Amino acid sequence: MKDNDRAQLPPLIVGSAPNTVTPPPVEYTLDAFTSEEIVSGINNLGTSLWQTFRRDGVGLLISPAGIALALGMAKAGALNDTQAELRGVLRASLREPAHSRGMGALGKRWHRAAGGFALRTAVRLYGDSRFAVDPRFLGVISQEFGAPMDRADFTRPEAARAQINGWVGARTDGRVADYLPPEEITEKTRMVLVNAMCLASHWGVPSGRVVAREWWGQPVQTVSGVVTMGYLSRDGYSVLEVPHGDGDVVIDVILPDREGLLPDVELRVMNDGLSGFFDALTPTRVEVSLPRLRLDFALGLYAPLSSLGMREAFNRWWADFTAIAPALPPNDRLSLSDVFHRSVVDVAEVAAATASRDDARPGGGTADAVFDASRPFLIVVRDTSSGAILFLGRVLHPLGVPAWPPPAPDVLTRS
Repeated sequence: MKDNDRAQLPPLIVGSAPNTVTPPPVEYTLDAFTSEEIVSGINNLGTSLWQTFRRDGVGLLISPAGIALALGMAKAGALNDTQAELRGVLRASLREPAHSRGMGALGKRWHRAAGGFALRTAVRLYGDSRFAVDPRFLGVISQEFGAPMDRADFTRPEAARAQINGWVGARTDGRVADYLPPEEITEKTRMVLVNAMCLASHWGVPSGRVVAREWWGQPVQTVSGVVTMGYLSRDGYSVLEVPHGDGDVVIDVILPDREGLLPDVELRVMNDGLSGFFDALTPTRVEVSLPRLRLDFALGLYAPLSSLGMREAFNRWWADFTAIAPALPPNDRLSLSDVFHRSVVDVAEVAAATASRDDARPGGGTADAVFDASRPFLIVVRDTSSGAILFLGRVLHPLGVPAWPPPAPDVLTRS
């Protein structure tokens, strides 16, 4: 697509200034077909990115949904080959504006909190205050994504970094701190694509016993009890599905039968397709032991996204984001230096609200299965209403690793 790429933009507003007031968000009805097409792309992107970061012996957490939301916003401002590459990475089969509207509707659903549960998304574009932004683009991202484009003075890099980090921290209730590491913004920066997602909840084991257990010589608070939850046992591993919020967000914990099997189990699960076991889970009385979980990972996605075919967006000579800023000279094009991804999953042992839960009730007596998560495991966090994968994680230690620096993928590196 060439000229037709501009079909997603409303008529040009003449005489606009860089800080033009944007229209309010519009609530769109998300039909089943649109949701299924978009979610299929999100989940495919997640498994593809996971493979680029696949390194045994390294913990990992990514948010396919959060990454896709950010790339969808960038796609709304891209034209020609740059847009085509973004559409390819997102597996975007829908024409505009259906794809952007659907992405925006899902994103709004994934930012909510109630009763000890919080799911937060921080996705936003920050543009250099020195250039004017096309108001048609501002209308698209404001109405369809509910996210106005913010401006930052990149001639003052540390002040701009503090501005962005402050917004991300506030948007995530303080759970994502120092989103951008030092020196990642320079005076040459033109645009920053903010991309963070976090989940905060509890394991939902009523009247559970909490004890400290050793993980690599470090005490970790762990809750134990008998509950009725979705469960599945297969050759070499078992799966426990823990509901959160109103039950429309679940954490599937994939536990190898013994120490040392995680790489093999991970390969099997990924090759078979993550959806393979979801429908096979059945309500079962399970004696569970689940550790306090605090995972906080930061990743630069330049290399893995480039390996998946998204290259022009990172090249200042080729990137075509002229739907955002059409007046910039060819030698000063808007481009992305990187896509900084931050994901946080924080699951407490217990919470007072669990006493009234019906979907995680004490079984009493003898359990039909035992699920002791005292060794490395995988997690898949899903939105059951849409089927979207919100997080994918490899948990080698339940308290994770420092958020920065990230593990480097064994793929394309910058020259």
